[in-house]
Amino acid sequence: ISAKVPNPRMNQDSHSFMSQVLNQFSGLCSPPPKHQTQHSKETMQKYDTGRTTHEDETETTTLEDEMINLRLTSKQMTRAAVKCEKKQKAAIEKLKKAIKAGNLDQARIFGEDAIREKNQALNCQRLASRVGAISSRVEAAVRMGAVS
Repeated sequence: ISAKVPNPRMNQDSHSFMSQVLNQFSGLCSPPPKHQTQHSKETMQKYDTGRTTHEDETETTTLEDEMINLRLTSKQMTRAAVKCEKKQKAAIEKLKKAIKAGNLDQARIFGEDAIREKNQALNCQRLASRVGAISSRVEAAVRMGAVS
C-alpha cells in the first residue's frame, strides 16, 4: 500500500496503527529525525559527554541518540521476556488443573500455550542480547569519535 493511495477497506484507526508500526520498525534501520528523539533529562545526563554540538558533529549526536534508543529497546525486550515467562508459568498451572479435572483437550491447548510462551521468551531474550551487543558497538564508536 503506497502512501498516496490508501486502502479503502482500512479505517482511519487501522491506517494510523499501521503507520505507527512502520515508524517503529523504520526507526530500527535508520536514525530517527531530530524532532522525534526526545529523552528524559536523566537519560541525557547519563550519556552526556560534556561536548557542545556543532554543525559538523551532527553524526556523533545521532549515534548517541541511537545508542540510547538501542539500550531502551534492549530493556524493553528483556521485560517482554519476563512477561512471557510469567504467562508460561500461568499456562503450566492451568495445564495441571486441566489434567486433574480430566479435560485433555483443554490440557493440550494449555500445553501448546506454555510451549509458545517459552519460545517467545527465548526469542525476546535472544533479541535483547543482540540489541545490547549492537548498543555496545555503537557506544564504542561514540567513544572513539569523542577521543579523535
